[in-house]
Amino acid sequence: MFLLKQTDKVVYEATTSGFMSENPLMKFEFTGAKKGDTLEFIITDNHGKTQTGSKKIK
Repeated sequence: MFLLKQTDKVVYEATTSGFMSENPLMKFEFTGAKKGDTLEFIITDNHGKTQTGSKKIK
């Protein structure tokens, strides 16, 4: 599962199969973001391991 949050608001969510690439390229757009807002990425693999990361919008 892939989840993208902007300031505690979910802006993108995807559930994928086990056949997805280890480093997939995903493209999406959303509105309402401002410079300086933080995007939080949450990825959960097929074994339940979760990885998180964040980036500020430039």
